[in-house]
Amino acid sequence: MSNPSRPREITLWKSGGTGVHRLTFDGRYAYGSPELEGYVRNMVMILGLADPSRPQVVGRWSRPGQRTGGGETPT
Repeated sequence: MSNPSRPREITLWKSGGTGVHRLTFDGRYAYGSPELEGYVRNMVMILGLADPSRPQVVGRWSRPGQRTGGGETPT
């Protein structure tokens, strides 16, 4: 951030659903649990922020049965 007293938005990442629940940032990756279209409840997603203006999904994890959009059945 070049001017901490005047932060500016450089990008917006939309997760869908009700947004992200819990978020941790380690300086390069953001770890969160968004609610995504096609999934039941929150799942885990990792965003790569090497270039903060272009977040990239680099990992995701869900429990078996959460991905109803992919044909899974909730247990």
